[in-house]
Amino acid sequence: MLSFYYNVESRKLAASLISRCLYENYLVREALKLWPDMKDDTTLMCARHALIHFEADKELFRRNPEYIDQQIDWLEQLINILSKGESIPKNILESYEEYYVIPVSFKSRILKFFAKILYPFISILTNILKLFKS
Repeated sequence: MLSFYYNVESRKLAASLISRCLYENYLVREALKLWPDMKDDTTLMCARHALIHFEADKELFRRNPEYIDQQIDWLEQLINILSKGESIPKNILESYEEYYVIPVSFKSRILKFFAKILYPFISILTNILKLFKS
């Protein structure tokens, strides 16, 4: 229950930061300094990427006014989703996957480490047991 609360509060903070950048001329780099810990939350990763993209495309906005409208619409949708603590729809998250690596949790890394170390021993024990059975 605590992790759910943590994600909701983190997403609400992210919504607030995006809103400040969009409507209050708050600097994106300042918002990124305050960005909540993302852990394994792909919604926060995707939203962070969208905010960075918005900042990086300033020159493109001057050349293509329609593009800025699309970006603003997308950020407004993000604000709406995140302010409710909801997840970004899966199909949208999948389109952003190439831009970020989902961090492997510490437990997962430990399990992989031990599996890698223990596999040869388990393999040898299995072969020994087969010899005794025959």
